[in-house]
Amino acid sequence: MIIKKVSESRYTMMHRVFISELNSAGNMHGGFLLRYLDEAAAICALRHARCKLVTAAVEQVRYIAPIYHGDILSFHCSVNYVGTSSLEVGVRIEAEDPMTATVRHTNTAYMIFTGLDASDKPRPLPLLEAETDIDRQRMAEAARRMAFMRMDRQDAKTGSLSVELEQLPGSYTLCRLAPETPVTMLPTPNPASSFFSISRTENELSLILPTSDIAGLPTPLSIENDFICLRVAGSFAINTTGLLSTLSLMLAANRISVFITSTFSTAYLLVHTDLHEKAIAALRSAGHRVTTCKDTQ
Repeated sequence: MIIKKVSESRYTMMHRVFISELNSAGNMHGGFLLRYLDEAAAICALRHARCKLVTAAVEQVRYIAPIYHGDILSFHCSVNYVGTSSLEVGVRIEAEDPMTATVRHTNTAYMIFTGLDASDKPRPLPLLEAETDIDRQRMAEAARRMAFMRMDRQDAKTGSLSVELEQLPGSYTLCRLAPETPVTMLPTPNPASSFFSISRTENELSLILPTSDIAGLPTPLSIENDFICLRVAGSFAINTTGLLSTLSLMLAANRISVFITSTFSTAYLLVHTDLHEKAIAALRSAGHRVTTCKDTQ
């Protein structure tokens, strides 16, 4: 899969405002602004996708300050987020007074584009690599916006993607054993443990268990220690969409790796202890509620 950096598609378009583009109030007409906005954002999107694109949505346009006759506009565009076949371009519009050199931030906008193949069907797009902390922050914010767009209107009104998580006590260990390892050889889960998971495939037997419970464990093929475990509070329906993606994307945007597993009614996120404070801060900044062990003491 192709991976492209944010800087590879970043683009700035400039335009001088003519008198024919003004409205009755003497400011730039919004219709003309949207036309140039779409043009600039599309070029940025095309630089990343390098395929046929269609404008899927004008996600948001914020009008911060008016634009006047003669202003020199700069449309600063960058790709904020890439999904399977769609991407978001963020645009910051600035207006420069050519006589005084004063620059004003006039608009912020987000545009969604979908890549199409030769049959006009959605096609996969190159992945996006954030390069700076600002890139990662924008990616996290865009991931949340895109997740909400996938929800129906009722879900969006109730804010169902604002998730509550609770940190389970203690440290957790991930183990990989030979696939033929008998389950009877595994340590008996402590009834007081909050979480214990066993998964078997033709290639391995995997365990997630409290570190305090690993005594008597058969010799593993590999083992990873020092994880904290975050549990999605309550339960959610099997057909719920967007919940895990919005959590994992927030962490990925902050370069935090996460191991996710699910039970019938909820999900568990395991993050290395070295990154757990950063992970909790990232989740909270995205609007999620996280209860830690310290909060319950």
